[in-house]
Amino acid sequence: MTTLIFKGEDLKAIAKDTMNAKEWELPYESFYEDKDEVKQQKAIPSFTLVKDSGIYLMSGNTKSKLYSKKNGNRVCYAKGYNPKEEDVWDKCRYAVGGDDFAEKLEVSLDWIKILSVMPSGTLKVEVFDDRFEVGLGKHNE
Repeated sequence: MTTLIFKGEDLKAIAKDTMNAKEWELPYESFYEDKDEVKQQKAIPSFTLVKDSGIYLMSGNTKSKLYSKKNGNRVCYAKGYNPKEEDVWDKCRYAVGGDDFAEKLEVSLDWIKILSVMPSGTLKVEVFDDRFEVGLGKHNE
């Protein structure tokens, strides 16, 4: 099991944007055949957890205001998994496997609201072989 820690101003901004959503992102939506399931999934509040050149969260808001052509999407890197840090590729591979992915990470609106206003809010994601578990962390993590 790996524990990913997300915190800081980027997390706060992503939480604010996600909280204002009317509908939430569903990665790989085109793979779903059941349109009712897509509609149900998009009604569930969420962030998007991504692994590619690092491990990070993105806003789950399908109409995100955090995107700019110059800078791309605003992201919040997990502690220790920013691509600017040393040996990130190996650390990411060890933490979550070698394949890139984007996963819907369901989070309650109450938690999203807390993360959007707390300057020291922390989100913990525990990674298991078959699932992710999400929780609020302590401010000193």
